[in-house]
Amino acid sequence: MGISLKEIIDFIKYIWPRRKTKHGFFLIIILIILLSRFLLPTNGLPQYAEFIFYLILALLFWLFWLFYSGRRAISTKKYIVAIALKSLDPNTQKIITTTFSKVSDKLKILNLLDLIKLKEIGVDIFNTKEEAEKFLLKREYSLVIHGTVYGGNENLKYKYDLKNFFYTCRLLNISNDSITINIFRNDMTLMIANREWIIEESNDFIDTDKVANNLVEIILSIIAISLSQSSEHLKLSIKIIETILPILQSKFDPNYKLPKENTRTLVPIDFIRSGRLRYILNNCYISIANNYIMSEEWPNALEIAKKDIRLVQIA
Repeated sequence: MGISLKEIIDFIKYIWPRRKTKHGFFLIIILIILLSRFLLPTNGLPQYAEFIFYLILALLFWLFWLFYSGRRAISTKKYIVAIALKSLDPNTQKIITTTFSKVSDKLKILNLLDLIKLKEIGVDIFNTKEEAEKFLLKREYSLVIHGTVYGGNENLKYKYDLKNFFYTCRLLNISNDSITINIFRNDMTLMIANREWIIEESNDFIDTDKVANNLVEIILSIIAISLSQSSEHLKLSIKIIETILPILQSKFDPNYKLPKENTRTLVPIDFIRSGRLRYILNNCYISIANNYIMSEEWPNALEIAKKDIRLVQIA
């Protein structure tokens, strides 16, 4: 009984969302064996030789798959953002791929792809936040975005919901029992809060762009804040915050000021986000300026001081 082209295509569609999981690995091995039997002249080989051939093929693919699925990582100076988002069907996987492709394009426009790299990893590598944290530290990734993307009908419209994400970040010079870690968690909550995460199938071009913008702001903010805790990474933190601040500030009236009276008022959340990042940037400027003063690098110290003065004047 032969296998039709349609059956092979359907099988590949089934495998694709699972390609970086252990289950997907074994399915791909089966597919490779089936295709090789049709495309490669192995029928004339002795049975033991054919077995060794497929064993070597499977081992080579396994070595490749370990790195492809994120279970092993090649050392790099870039800050890796690992993406482990479950999709329940090929269409949902397409939405995830398109969204993060746009994220990568936006990082390229901001000239940050030489600093930050997105990497999709197997969704079965970990199941809990604690396991995600252990994996993050083991692989020395900077950030892991994990969760499930659901799709379904609402008011006769098919929608994809991307709000069920968790963000696990590698913190520099912060212990779990430190007061600073609670401040960092509050900062993460601030950067993630009050965002739109729904992508309508009928409006996916605009909606994926909107979600990609959210992810760029969150990724850059979280990485910058974590780097600000390390004197070794202050310059990188400054570079990222200086990049993301104009984007946040473009979302509200530049003449907006907090009311002087202690009254209840709605404050634009992007105003609060930018204010928090300006505060962190100010601290980074002061720390770097102090370093330059200690090493008697007066021109560099003066340049940083000028930046800090301009930042305070804007605020």
